Amino acid sequence: MGNLSSKYKRIFLRNIAWSAEDNAVSLSLALKQAAQSRLKSSSSGLYLTGTSANGASVNYSIPPSGDATPTSIAELCGELIDLFEAVKAAHSDADDETLLRYMLNRIVSVKSYCSNFGGLVR
Repeated sequence: MGNLSSKYKRIFLRNIAWSAEDNAVSLSLALKQAAQSRLKSSSSGLYLTGTSANGASVNYSIPPSGDATPTSIAELCGELIDLFEAVKAAHSDADDETLLRYMLNRIVSVKSYCSNFGGLVR
């Protein structure tokens, strides 16, 4: 999921879920609205800070310095939609709160990694 930290991704997802809950819309619709809003504003260089669904209220601000660029946020929205669809396919009867928990469990930090060249043949 890009170069954004897992902590940032998790709070971004939670913010979308909170907006969905506040506006009495589904998590799926809130993710869609966030992605559409992000893509519409990506050329302006603004940063998505809030969404809504039925009223279509969206808030923007100037992006902070660092990894959260307009493009990376648009990519994150796409990745969260892909993750939602995968989780929904695996747990089709789950409600939004349960789906959110499954999604948050899939967004984890990479603690370490190593290269494995064991399959190389000379």
